[in-house]
Amino acid sequence: MVNWNIVTYPLYAPYIKTASESGEVAIGGIDLSPPGDITKPSFATSFYAFILSYAAGKNVAYLGDPFSTVFVPVFDSYDEEKKPVAVILAVLKWAAYFEGVLPPNSKALTVVLDNTCDGLFTYLVSADSVEYIGVGDLHNTAYTTMGRDGSFDDLVNNTEQTGFKLNQDHCAYTIHVYPTKAFEDDYTSKIPLIMTFAVAMIFASQPACFFLRLPRGTPSETCTEHQC
Repeated sequence: MVNWNIVTYPLYAPYIKTASESGEVAIGGIDLSPPGDITKPSFATSFYAFILSYAAGKNVAYLGDPFSTVFVPVFDSYDEEKKPVAVILAVLKWAAYFEGVLPPNSKALTVVLDNTCDGLFTYLVSADSVEYIGVGDLHNTAYTTMGRDGSFDDLVNNTEQTGFKLNQDHCAYTIHVYPTKAFEDDYTSKIPLIMTFAVAMIFASQPACFFLRLPRGTPSETCTEHQC
């Protein structure tokens, strides 16, 4: 990769152009490659394995999960009239993006990464792990109506948090989140069943209370001689 002119690489060129001309961050499409380590002949596989190994400080294999390339502009000053003069190419592992999002006691959620260039990719996200499930929308359809969506468009003008504007002209990203059975079970209790049973017992006991209020014995035993 030494002295490689990445502007000539067709998968990177449009995003480099966008970042350098607009001064906005651009996120490329989803990249997948066969699993392997730095010895694999596949350029993408060995490249991702190298990055993961460098970050971990030891040899780490790439597992075949989605990565994206992020293009960040570099400006010549902090002034209002600043101009982009370079572009930093960064690599984003989407599984790492979802790490540490849920609170410690939360059960797993299904997260579907939606990309207008490459389609859908599904993850199982829990408090302490992120598992890549596969290509496509693989959430449990029983929870479709309970899903929530979050578009990266929400970050476009939120420069107070990001410091940059996000450009989604090429590949627009949306995240869909769905409950899982484990998540549902964690919020399911026996209280509604107990309350229903208690109310049913109250209604069932009302006739008994009614009969207990009736006079005991036969009419001749419960009235006087002049009244009968």
